[in-house]
Amino acid sequence: MTGWVLSAAAYAQAPDSSLLLPTVTVLAGREQIVALGERVERWDSLGQRYAALSNVADLLSREGGIYIKSYGGGSLATASLRGGAAGQQLLLWNGLPIVNPSLGLLDFSLLPLIFTDKINIHYGGLSALWGSGAMGGAINLQNTPAYGQRLLLDGQLSAGSFGILDGQLRLGAGGQRWAVQSRFFRRTADNNFSFRPAAGLPQRQQQHAAANGSGWLQSVHWKISPRQQLALFLWTQQQFREIPPTLVQTRSEATQADSILRTALHWQRSADRWLLQLRTAFFRERIQYNDPAIRLFSPSNFASWLMDAEASFPQGKNGQLQGGLTNMYTQATTTAYPEGAAVAMRQLAVFGSWRRQWGAQLSSQLSLRQEWIDGRPQKLLPTLSLRSQLRHGLWLRAQMARSFRFPTLNDRYWQPGGQPDLLPEYAWSQELGVSWAADENWQLSVTGYHRFVHNWILWYPAPGQLFWSAANATAVRASGLELRLQHSLQLRQWQFRTMAGYDYTRAINQTALQRPLMKAGQQLAYTPVHQAFVSILAEYKRWKMSYQQRYTGAVSTLTEPLPAYLPAFAQLDYRIDKYGLTTFIQINNVWNADYQAVERRPMPGRHWLFGCRLRLDR
Repeated sequence: MTGWVLSAAAYAQAPDSSLLLPTVTVLAGREQIVALGERVERWDSLGQRYAALSNVADLLSREGGIYIKSYGGGSLATASLRGGAAGQQLLLWNGLPIVNPSLGLLDFSLLPLIFTDKINIHYGGLSALWGSGAMGGAINLQNTPAYGQRLLLDGQLSAGSFGILDGQLRLGAGGQRWAVQSRFFRRTADNNFSFRPAAGLPQRQQQHAAANGSGWLQSVHWKISPRQQLALFLWTQQQFREIPPTLVQTRSEATQADSILRTALHWQRSADRWLLQLRTAFFRERIQYNDPAIRLFSPSNFASWLMDAEASFPQGKNGQLQGGLTNMYTQATTTAYPEGAAVAMRQLAVFGSWRRQWGAQLSSQLSLRQEWIDGRPQKLLPTLSLRSQLRHGLWLRAQMARSFRFPTLNDRYWQPGGQPDLLPEYAWSQELGVSWAADENWQLSVTGYHRFVHNWILWYPAPGQLFWSAANATAVRASGLELRLQHSLQLRQWQFRTMAGYDYTRAINQTALQRPLMKAGQQLAYTPVHQAFVSILAEYKRWKMSYQQRYTGAVSTLTEPLPAYLPAFAQLDYRIDKYGLTTFIQINNVWNADYQAVERRPMPGRHWLFGCRLRLDR
């Protein structure tokens, strides 16, 4: 985990989604640079291209190589990278971790897309840079200042099937030395879609599934001097959801209310070849789960204080050194912890990174991290990365890393079932990739990887127990292949952009278990072997058309396997430049696929969204 956060100058590496250029020296934070051997997917200009989407889960479920495990419209959505569990990738906001320390993960449906300008997905073992949890990768949400933008008004209203009403507003202003933005959203939905419980059965309507949420994000950026900047962020959000019954339940009365507060202060000072960055933050979340049918009311709260410092400076003509210190304190309470008392966790880490250019074609990077959790030292986390230009436009990259995930507070303290003496999960991972860019129009990358995770933590009923408990139950070997292709084409007044990808993932359990039944050599539950997607964007004058098709292979579950599914999404926009107005119509699940991403949790069929967007930018 990173608490105190720091970042620095380094050699920039162009990601797979853009033209690969020779290495140059730049000043940037850790969240904006790329380790030499890793693969990165980037989405920017989110407010312009993806304005009709509600949250980050919606975006990632359409494009990219992440597996989104969704419980249905308006419900929980978690993510998995490279066959990892939901807690084995780190979610960052401007370089700060925002995962729930009690659960070790975060609900991606609670991340409004309007609250972020860029999303970077970093694949691979990244614990040397980011700490606990970054085993499969890291997902970083970024807010960027717009200095010199005198006025920005960006508002959107949309309505659609199942009672969806969505409003978003972004207000901004700035000068040469300051930039201010306020972002708001409000969304309600009944989520009363119809579905077929099983083949041959009549359709039913989803019950008790309404959801509503609202939020505000405020950012202030100030250039104190040409080399010194200060940024302040405030994120507050409320969400209420009814939890619908499963296919084997007749009714449900359960509800969940989420309350979120995130604040952060960033300061950085730069010179010609060095950079110093300090950050501090306070995060607080409250979750209230209530099920009157079984007389269960389970509130939980956590608060985290983070401080992070990082520096970067040159080492000779061709080298760059980075170093930093991270400190984080977390306190959490829930009725399920011993006697309902608060539990705490303290994390301290130091890290360093040395990057060097060996001639014109070869670069290397060595990173080290040492963490102490509750005063106990963890294993040293090294990462070695290499990148080489084989010929013009053709790059080879390689990486070997050790990563880890410390048990969550629930893993250790939840009663019954928590085990205070659980061991951290550790993994060695290796990857090798080739990126090719013939020109700005054609780009291709192929990446192979391997990871072996020791002490994999599972919750299951041990022999003789009637309740589930946490244990270092098994080891998992994950390996796979990732292919990405991007092509751009212009034909007179038509512009086309196509992105396609395929992921082959094998995540193999190494230890036989009886409950849940898991054989040695078996693919992990909810881990598709095959995933593929294609995204096509076409623009003609004021018209913009997009289509995304995704394939997710069959998965096993704790009961019955779920078949493969192919949801598709389409959108048509028309822009009126004179008034800054865009109208759109979006079709979700175009071909009305009948599927479940989670067992006994139906997904909505074909549904619509209509809206308009007004943008004034001066």
